[in-house]
Amino acid sequence: MDQGKGKQEIAKTLSAHPYRTQIAMGNARRFDSLRLMDLLEQMAHLEQGMKKGQLDKDQGF
Repeated sequence: MDQGKGKQEIAKTLSAHPYRTQIAMGNARRFDSLRLMDLLEQMAHLEQGMKKGQLDKDQGF
């Protein structure tokens, strides 16, 4: 989307159904890339904590 690609081109690149791509594009407009990177980092730390046994898996999920 940031590169100006449309739904059809993105769907083809991702080998995804165009409808699913349209839904994802709608959801993506609600976030900026910095916020998404922050959330991804938080999830990675959470996953590491669960895998190391530092955090209960049910509670972490």
